[in-house]
Amino acid sequence: MSLPENAAFETFLRECSVVATKPANLFLPLSEAHAAGRVVSECPPLFIKHPSSDLKISSVLRQIVRTLSSCGSPATEQVAIAALALIVESRPEGVSAVEHSNACLERLIEARLMQSVVLQTPLRSGYRLDLGTYSLAAFDPTKILYSARRGGSSFPIDLREIAGCPALERAPIDVSLVDWGPACSGGAILRKWGTEIVDKSFKDSYFAAVSDFFTLQIKATIKQDILVYESAGMIFIDVDSLIHAPLTKVISLFDWKTAAGHKSWALFTNVSNFHVNLQPDDEFRASKQWLEKALGYTTLNPEKPFDRAIETYCRFLQRANEQRREGRRDEAFLHFAIALDLLLGAEGKSAESVAQRAALIVHRDIGKSPEDAVNLLKGLYSVRSKYVHEGRATSPNDTLLIEAICSAVLWSLLACSSKETFVTIDDWVLKVDYAFAAERAKTPLSESDLLALGIPAAGERRQPPNRIGDIAATSENW
Repeated sequence: MSLPENAAFETFLRECSVVATKPANLFLPLSEAHAAGRVVSECPPLFIKHPSSDLKISSVLRQIVRTLSSCGSPATEQVAIAALALIVESRPEGVSAVEHSNACLERLIEARLMQSVVLQTPLRSGYRLDLGTYSLAAFDPTKILYSARRGGSSFPIDLREIAGCPALERAPIDVSLVDWGPACSGGAILRKWGTEIVDKSFKDSYFAAVSDFFTLQIKATIKQDILVYESAGMIFIDVDSLIHAPLTKVISLFDWKTAAGHKSWALFTNVSNFHVNLQPDDEFRASKQWLEKALGYTTLNPEKPFDRAIETYCRFLQRANEQRREGRRDEAFLHFAIALDLLLGAEGKSAESVAQRAALIVHRDIGKSPEDAVNLLKGLYSVRSKYVHEGRATSPNDTLLIEAICSAVLWSLLACSSKETFVTIDDWVLKVDYAFAAERAKTPLSESDLLALGIPAAGERRQPPNRIGDIAATSENW
């Protein structure tokens, strides 16, 4: 995909320009981060002045985003704005604006991104959380400083001054970047602006926008990586407080090879907001070890229908646990109930069928007979009905009970996932119905058949090592 070679695009691009004085109208700031002072730079902010025409600036930016995306390069509106500025200012005299634009956007280099979010807060010696894609540990600038020096770039502060501070860091990632070297190596843009402004305003805006592209993915990536642990109430990572704490720094380095050797681009961005809340690392390690030892769980595979259904279930549990932590008990209770309905309900089925299925799955974990477990579930569904239809508040114990039931269901799902016993959730639910019918008919399934459904062995109750807040269910709560 590329920019359309038509008169509208050609005219619009030719009439765009970058200016140092803020226009009265029809302009875009080259970099919101530079303008807000988040990116450390000595250069003043610049502005893209664009024409008034039937072709809107938003349409041009969307087309740039599509072109970059089709090439596998990071693409957001801010990336497109930075690219547009470089394109319009680097176009040689007499060259088609659209042709030049497409030549720039399709000229890519393969780079490596190293990125750390460093917090200005004390950290216990030896602290480390391995969250999946990211880790949280003491910042060690050795590798990133080596790569920066090798590539001929530097940071505006000595990173050794913040060594040892908590850092949220991902493993280096490969990324396709636009190679602006040929467009900016001579000609119009250097004659007009000079090397310093081209580097510190134009190019820096592009690299900063790409860096932000990955920074904005941090929360979603971490929440996905720890989905099972948070949905089970075993941990809670306050990602917002981590990446928006006061004096937080985002340190990024792009590194790539050229015929002449390594090149790099260093970025140092300030972030500001509120508080930070660190999860005990030993508790998280204990949770991971328990899931693997007790259930065989290490990770979910989104390619498998059964695991995709678990992910959907977990997202509701994750939301419910967050609401419970925030003191929104009624909303948490409702989301726990919805999670069970989505997993175990079916069109035309009553709440009783959901209660029966859940009861069969969890009865050993809660130390009750299947029939007693059904009565417990029916009571909780009655609480939900009274809250939804009468506005009657739930009790702390109601929330504790339904959360523990949802977790016990999750343990069974993860056990089945690790064994790859079922292809789909429907297959599993069908076998659960058969097992409940057999139990009611006094002809229970064999122990091996129950274990295959993820139900613990007779007399066994699965208790994870860590629970967040007040959700450590005990026998007197049932």
